[in-house]
Amino acid sequence: MFSKPHLHYGDSSLFWHDAWHQQPLVDSSPELFSFALNKKISIKRAFEQDELSSLFYLPLSQTAFLQLQNVQQIMESIVLSNDKDKWIYSWGYDWFASSKIYHLLVGHLLPGLRMALEK
Repeated sequence: MFSKPHLHYGDSSLFWHDAWHQQPLVDSSPELFSFALNKKISIKRAFEQDELSSLFYLPLSQTAFLQLQNVQQIMESIVLSNDKDKWIYSWGYDWFASSKIYHLLVGHLLPGLRMALEK
């Protein structure tokens, strides 16, 4: 993961696929995700729902229901504002640098492959 949102307004981040909490909800709540009506909903739109259950095909399985309760707790701890979202890259800044991405990617390659790419 190269970047994650620092939420304010929530319109530039995806509810399921971006790591706006600790990890993307698609990874932490896969059963609940399987019931989602809109798998690409923004955080802002998800938070605007009066009933979170309106985002899902019902009835939910027991596992999905437990995951829904966890997601509700996470959402209750977040307060959105009218400011723009900020994206923070894995190197700790909000500016993009292709050289940083390159070093992140090459740093994870096997030594022989890394040397071949650097030639």
